[in-house]
Amino acid sequence: MGLLEFFSRLFQANIPLTRTSSYHACAHSSSYVILDTETTGLDPFSDKIIQISAIKYNPDGAPVDFFDTYINPGIPIPPNITKINHITDRKVAKAPTAEQIQEQFLTFLDTSLIVGYNTAFDLRFLNRTFLDLFIGRSYVDVLAISKQFFDLPNYKLQTVSSAVGFYPDGWFHDAFSDCEAVAAILHHLSEPGLLQDFTKQFYMSKERRDWETAVIRDIPQDPYRPKSNKAFQSALACWDRGEVARKNGNIEEAIRLFDEARRLGLTYPYVYISYAKIYRKQKDYEKEIAVLEEAISRFSPEMDEGLVERKSRVLALLSAQQDRERELQQKEEKRAQRAEARKRAEELKALRPKQPVKRAVLQCNDDGSILNEFESVAAAAAYCGISTKCIRDAANGRQKHAGGFCWRYAEPTSTEDESI
Repeated sequence: MGLLEFFSRLFQANIPLTRTSSYHACAHSSSYVILDTETTGLDPFSDKIIQISAIKYNPDGAPVDFFDTYINPGIPIPPNITKINHITDRKVAKAPTAEQIQEQFLTFLDTSLIVGYNTAFDLRFLNRTFLDLFIGRSYVDVLAISKQFFDLPNYKLQTVSSAVGFYPDGWFHDAFSDCEAVAAILHHLSEPGLLQDFTKQFYMSKERRDWETAVIRDIPQDPYRPKSNKAFQSALACWDRGEVARKNGNIEEAIRLFDEARRLGLTYPYVYISYAKIYRKQKDYEKEIAVLEEAISRFSPEMDEGLVERKSRVLALLSAQQDRERELQQKEEKRAQRAEARKRAEELKALRPKQPVKRAVLQCNDDGSILNEFESVAAAAAYCGISTKCIRDAANGRQKHAGGFCWRYAEPTSTEDESI
């Protein structure tokens, strides 16, 4: 297939052209395939492949075909793996299973030489996934080549490919980008017969497979995951459903699922962070601090994942919350004190006997001489036969006389209601 048809297939597959390799690897006597996988972990006996990418080259070193697909592993992808390769459960939810792509993938590979980076790792997973169909396959490990031709502080794919000037359009740990990085390294070396010199055969006898199984079984148990793989997958599934419930606001269901994940033995930092996020949303900072303190006491600094920093932030939030609560309590106490004072004043006022206001009034001549003194306006009105209004108006200066007399108030000696 020519390059035009190759690019046409890329376009029809709705894959950006930037994902095609612009590097011509070194020539070989036959076609070869640069291959890479992404997985849910490091153990081919319990972890699964979640992406396979491959670029096929002709003997002249030109890319002629490609294979690229996500794979639904049937198990949750651990969050620490997603952080590395950006592959989420949602990305693989509608992807084909390994069984569904097996025939197409093996047809694509045919008998081509397999080239990769730490290729034995990929072949172990492929052999486990496709039932020993990779036993006896010829392969080349560019990691081994890099160690011989480069003097670098480490031999991670990113380090070596950067040394030859390759930087992916996406990110490393995307299987297709990693294939391009391997092609770039080979193109940089361009050593005649390079692939032939480093070709090996992938072979694993039954005894070897049994030995590897025993070694994996004898590896010290990760104290933060369930002892059995079945329990581990069940616990991960509980935690994953709990995260969905938490994000949807179903708090009780989320906590129930997180509790179940912990009961099954899943106690990685991200489980505690899930609890902490719930309590942060509810502003229940004391519970969040308790969860974080338990997590910090369990994990080494290398597994901290921001627990200490998160605790520092929530302590500040708790302090601010307590300050606001104290301020509100003080305001409430002051309001209660003022209300109590008003109530007491009203009670005292109610206890005082009500007496009418009395004010003495004087009957005078025009020269100011006093003719009579009455204890109240009412008494003067009754005695003189003059209306109380006239006497009051005269006493207040609103008119000069009332009944032919002048009137004025004496100093009050008692109280009376003058509205009579």
